[in-house]
Amino acid sequence: MVSHPSEDDLARYAFDPDSVENPSGVAMHLAMCSDCSALLRLIETVDAGLADEEAWELSEATRSLGSLDQTLHDLVSRIADEDEEAERLLKPLLSNPVALARMNLADKPKYRTGGVVRQLVAAARGALEREPLEALVFADAAVEIAETLPDDAYPTSAVFDLRGTAWTQRANALRLLGRFDEALSALDRATEAFHHAPHVPIGIATVQYVRAIVYYERGELEAAFTMLEEVAKEFKELGDIDRLMRARHVQANVRFQQGNIVAARAMYEEVLRYGQAERDLSWIARESNTLGRCALELGDRAAARKYFEEAIEGFRRLHMAIEVIRAEWGLALLALAEGRARDAVTQLRDIQRRFTEQGVFIDGALAALDSMDGLYALNEIQEIAALASQLITTFTNAGMLTSALTAFAYLREAAALKAISPKVIDHVRRFIRRIEREPSLLFAPPPDFGMR
Repeated sequence: MVSHPSEDDLARYAFDPDSVENPSGVAMHLAMCSDCSALLRLIETVDAGLADEEAWELSEATRSLGSLDQTLHDLVSRIADEDEEAERLLKPLLSNPVALARMNLADKPKYRTGGVVRQLVAAARGALEREPLEALVFADAAVEIAETLPDDAYPTSAVFDLRGTAWTQRANALRLLGRFDEALSALDRATEAFHHAPHVPIGIATVQYVRAIVYYERGELEAAFTMLEEVAKEFKELGDIDRLMRARHVQANVRFQQGNIVAARAMYEEVLRYGQAERDLSWIARESNTLGRCALELGDRAAARKYFEEAIEGFRRLHMAIEVIRAEWGLALLALAEGRARDAVTQLRDIQRRFTEQGVFIDGALAALDSMDGLYALNEIQEIAALASQLITTFTNAGMLTSALTAFAYLREAAALKAISPKVIDHVRRFIRRIEREPSLLFAPPPDFGMR
């Protein structure tokens, strides 16, 4: 059972962290709990606004510490009541996104509260990686309600923070669905909202961070890197080192995609040092895995093995089963690089099976394509054709009727005609990596090689 700080403790923490018991524990909880961190941001927004004479007019007689404390205490109580009521109202709907999508919550007065917006945003954030379509349903509802709230629903500009946050979550869901233009439009709306909330600088910085990821995922790598550089500086000035490291991690991903493995490795190492200093096992495991990939690309097989094994140990301790498979995937690629094709194929086929059982079909297909490299080295061309057929069956049964099926059929035919080559396999591999984020992408055979 998670123990959340009380609303009073959060209010005191916002003004003077040392005034609460175990401030480091509260900070750690806030880093993991989106609900409490959203509440803290709202309190901080109002507090900053109250301190700004232009934003909050108080007479000399009422601008006392006691009056300010009472105002904030009343706000915290109101928010707590809203959140409790929102949780009760939304509980049956959050487990049934289809039903929620059919309802127009914004038309029903009882749902038009900041508490409902916060609950929906938290639900969208929680569903983001697991099921982006559900996340979009929750984010859309949050946006609709946030836009119906009066501008003065809360003191100062707090309602604009709610709107900006809701639009940002909508952009995140659209990004994961490959709807990049719509995601950028949502980010424009988020920016507009946060411009009315000058006391929430983290809002604009977060919007730019998500915008940079959209650029990265649609292949505008240098534009993404430049924006991430600016965002990293902003996070650093705001003292948000964890978000700074997230920006650094994505910058490293950009350099890795560009083939600048040395630069990527240096950035991953920076993030790893941060994780080690913070004793944050999730950062340590994640960056160990990425550094393993870098070492593999650079031909440092001893370092690659060390990093992959450390990543596997960390992910197992964190009970992150999918990430364990991804790190073991690195070890299988290492076996392939060492010329142990038979061992690599055995490991990669097992990794493919485990990904498929977990419903991670794209990574399963990519592992299968890696095993095709091993099969080609073993001159087992008909096995490549059989594996391509298996991928077609797997994707069809999963309802993933995309151009991936065309790509797999092309591989099957190329193998059957003995026109397969590592370049053909790599062409399909690059396409499958893109289709996860661009599901409407159409497959085209490679222009310079393949079947004659």
